[in-house]
Amino acid sequence: MEKTKPHDDPIIYSARGKICGIYRPNPKNFLQGILLTDDGLKIPAQLTNDVATQLKVNRDLLKVAQVWKCYPRLNPPSVELVKLKSKAQTIQDLKRKGVNKFRVVGQVLRIQDQEITVLIKRNELPPEGEEPTFTLTLLGDLPSEAVGQFWKFNVRREGWNWTIVAA
Repeated sequence: MEKTKPHDDPIIYSARGKICGIYRPNPKNFLQGILLTDDGLKIPAQLTNDVATQLKVNRDLLKVAQVWKCYPRLNPPSVELVKLKSKAQTIQDLKRKGVNKFRVVGQVLRIQDQEITVLIKRNELPPEGEEPTFTLTLLGDLPSEAVGQFWKFNVRREGWNWTIVAA
C-alpha cells in the first residue's frame, strides 16, 4: 500500500503517461535499470514492486518492447515504471495506445524562450532522500500571465523533450 500524506492542497498534481521500451534490470538491483525506448533513448528507470514481481514471474516480458505507464523525472532524467500496459505491436497500435503522450498537471513557475517550467507536488510520500516536489520543463507557448497559475497540459514526448500539444 502506498504511503499517502494528508492533502493541505486541494489540487492534485501529476505527470504521467505511456512509454514504449525494453526494460534492462541492473544485475545488482532488479528494481533499478535502463529502459531502451522505441526511439533509441537509454533512460534510467525504476520499477514499482508490483511491476518487478510481474516481470520476475514472466521473464519473457524482458525480451521485447512493452508499453508502460510511467512517471517522468528530469533531475536527473529518469522514469518510474508503475504499470505494464501491454506488449508493443505495430506503430499504429502504439499510436492507438497513447504511447509518448503524457498528462502534466501543475503550477507554472517560469516562462522563458518557449520553455515552461512546471512545479509538480507528489501526492504520496517520496522515498527517503527524495524531494516532495519536482519540476518539468515543457516546450511551447503560454501567456506570461500563466506564471503562478495552475495548468493542465497534454504533452508529447519527443526524445527527452516534452512538447505541449494542448493546454
